[in-house]
Amino acid sequence: MKKMKVLLASVFTLVVCLFCFAGCSATGTYKFQSLTVEVLGFAKTYEVGQEYNGEELEADYMTLKLNSDGTAVITNDEDDTSFTCDWEQDDDGVITFKQNGLTIYKATVDGMEMTLEGDALGIAGMKIVLKKGLLPF
Repeated sequence: MKKMKVLLASVFTLVVCLFCFAGCSATGTYKFQSLTVEVLGFAKTYEVGQEYNGEELEADYMTLKLNSDGTAVITNDEDDTSFTCDWEQDDDGVITFKQNGLTIYKATVDGMEMTLEGDALGIAGMKIVLKKGLLPF
């Protein structure tokens, strides 16, 4: 009986560890969380549900899907456009997005959040935060 309890505890621990490590992967779908714009030293953050340039920002405003095959699909709900590129992540959590071998921008991932900031977007003074969905679809 004691061996059975140890075996069950071991299996349970293994399953919990697998779920924890599965969540650490950068792959998955990230949705818009916030946009910070800085001009002349003044910064303003716009979050989901708020209005920016006359339009209400929703989570689908920008969706970024990192596929396990190294491709990324970025969708902009505002004008119904989609953009595909390649991605790779270094040991520091920095994700580099490339098209035709050229770096187009970089992002950092910290837990469930991805941040694209400043020069990484090609626009100084702008930061976009995307949040990873809890479900893998």
